[in-house]
Amino acid sequence: MLRSKEDAEDMLQQSFLKAYDKYHSFDEAKASIYTWLYRITYNNCLDRIAKKKELYGNDYALETFKDSTISQEEAYIVQQTSAKLDDKIKKLPDSQRNALNLFYFEELKIKEAANVMDISPKAFESLLIRARKSLKNIMKYEISNV
Repeated sequence: MLRSKEDAEDMLQQSFLKAYDKYHSFDEAKASIYTWLYRITYNNCLDRIAKKKELYGNDYALETFKDSTISQEEAYIVQQTSAKLDDKIKKLPDSQRNALNLFYFEELKIKEAANVMDISPKAFESLLIRARKSLKNIMKYEISNV
């Protein structure tokens, strides 16, 4: 979500401190410890993103995917494709972008991702469908205007 190793490490540390302080409020009947911790981290990340947007607008840097096990040429292609996809995903509303991130990049199950976003699984599925459709429309629009 943060696209910065340093920010992610900072958020992780803050999230564990917050979880330690709020452990008395954890309700096993409502969520697993994993989902509860993920929700705390997710909320901290949203706060950090909001602060960055206040300071820098929507143009804060996005980190691209790199895999050292592939050739230089393949890495370049992946980097270019990833940057283009990031640009398209950046145009989505925050909720849709977060849904795509949780489901595809963080690889959470629908129920887990819904809990993290504090919505029902059905609402998450709908949000994911809208995100895919919006992304498809953005891509179609940009291809037709080339």
